[in-house]
Amino acid sequence: LAPQVSVDGPCLNEYLLFHGAPPGALRSIISSGFDPQRGGEAVGRMFGVGAYFADTSSKADFYAAPDVNGTRTLLISRVLLGHAYATQRGMPNQHRAPDHEDGRQHHSVY
Repeated sequence: LAPQVSVDGPCLNEYLLFHGAPPGALRSIISSGFDPQRGGEAVGRMFGVGAYFADTSSKADFYAAPDVNGTRTLLISRVLLGHAYATQRGMPNQHRAPDHEDGRQHHSVY
């Protein structure tokens, strides 16, 4: 992943990550914030419903549709992963991160 953001206090597993989307969706995100319930509506939900971020601009650029001038726009977002669940398999029907084997809740999927 991208370099971790350094903050005082507890470790929140915090990163600066990229988000690409069509221009209309970006305007909505800027004015209202991310809506994880809508994540994956346009391009699929490989890891379930949620807000998707990338650690490289080239990956996020794939999801950034060009505007009328052909310009693609990405958001650089400060993202708290918390206790993350790591997987290499798709989980398209997930609506939240799976629980840990010991019962603790995962906060995100990567």
